Amino acid sequence: MKSPCTTHICHLFDTVAAFRLGMEGEANENFTKLIDVLDKALQNAPVKNRAELSLILAEVFAAQQRQDYLNIADLLEYRLAPLLSPV
Repeated sequence: MKSPCTTHICHLFDTVAAFRLGMEGEANENFTKLIDVLDKALQNAPVKNRAELSLILAEVFAAQQRQDYLNIADLLEYRLAPLLSPV
């Protein structure tokens, strides 16, 4: 049994893995949870991070409309994860 995620990074990489494996249902469910976690985590984030997050999420939503799941995974892993990870 898989242990539940307790951090936004954990949610992010679970989502990335599901998109890369073609598990769209699970990936979209994980993505919804990730958005909820990010909303809470970024309420006190600097304005610059919120602005960058908005740009990345716009790209993610555009890729989602195209059903380009690999692009979503790439955006989450290579653009969003560095923004959320501590330096």
